[in-house]
Amino acid sequence: MSISFFPNSVEQVSEAPDQEIGWRQSSTTNMGYLLDSRWTTVSSLSHLANPACGDLRNKTWALKCTGFQMNTLPDVITGLQLDLNGQRNGRIVDEVIQLTYLGNAIGSNNFEYVTDSEGHLKITNETQYGGSTDLWGTELTPAMLQDPSFGVIIKFQSHPYYPHRCGITVDSVCLTVY
Repeated sequence: MSISFFPNSVEQVSEAPDQEIGWRQSSTTNMGYLLDSRWTTVSSLSHLANPACGDLRNKTWALKCTGFQMNTLPDVITGLQLDLNGQRNGRIVDEVIQLTYLGNAIGSNNFEYVTDSEGHLKITNETQYGGSTDLWGTELTPAMLQDPSFGVIIKFQSHPYYPHRCGITVDSVCLTVY
């Protein structure tokens, strides 16, 4: 049995606001069922591979999605899956995909580079992390998941290999509990 939930709260979090790209909210599409909005970067991320000035690769502020209102859950949690949809323009990759609880990151960062058979990064607009047997490196209880502070932290970076100037828009975030 699986049940899916959408966040009721999204906030920006930055570790280095002078070096990272912020977000703005746009009401032109729907982020799950969250306030009829999506999140798009304030400016484009850039990757300028220039040996003369160093390799500049921008990162975004983190989006912390919480308040999933998980009111109906199984007694035992066997897995958690994140479905993340957005417009990446073929150039934006994830950097942090991690759970949060009581204001702290918990478990493991579930992000990893996915490559094809030739070693190229596979960048798709629809990505999934976790699954029916993945507990994200932590113990998950129904009480934790029902806490309004429980959620997911998402952070992006520009493509690690190809120079570009592109933005990203996050359209939906969904957690499925198994």
